[in-house]
Amino acid sequence: KEADLEEGSSIQKLYFGYGSHKSPQIGDYKVSFQFIGNGDYSILAKQVGNTFDSFETSTESTILMVESGKVSAKKMFSTAQSNNTVLTWVLRFVGIFMMYLGIMMIFGLVTTLANIIPFLGTLVNMGVSLFAGIISLTLPLMTISLAWIFYRPILGSIILVAAIAIILFFYKKSLDRKKV
Repeated sequence: KEADLEEGSSIQKLYFGYGSHKSPQIGDYKVSFQFIGNGDYSILAKQVGNTFDSFETSTESTILMVESGKVSAKKMFSTAQSNNTVLTWVLRFVGIFMMYLGIMMIFGLVTTLANIIPFLGTLVNMGVSLFAGIISLTLPLMTISLAWIFYRPILGSIILVAAIAIILFFYKKSLDRKKV
């Protein structure tokens, strides 16, 4: 067997086997590890002997954060909270967009059939797009508001009222068009 050590800036790759790291054989081993150079680091974790482990809170969530330099715990928690908030909103918007695409795909057959007559196809596609937009905006808003009512009753109630107002607005518009 042959041992081949590939050196990078802070990543080490170790290969043991009969082939090479570019063309491995069955039974060969590839190991890679990364090390952190000298310097100051701020760590929020539980110390276990001479190492660190995740700290489990009373709510059964875990904390294990490392930042380069001397950073206060307050700043580290603030940064983590900010990152969590951004990620949450990004995932919400992705969910709304995915719901919109899903509704558009469900009605894809209808819009395809309507495209036989060019003007009708455009009109149906606009209607389905408007319907998908309304549904994919109001249903997630209602879900978010119902989840927030327990923890943030005022904000959850406001969002729920806004979602219901959007539904009622478009429902009233549809009734007004039927009368004409």
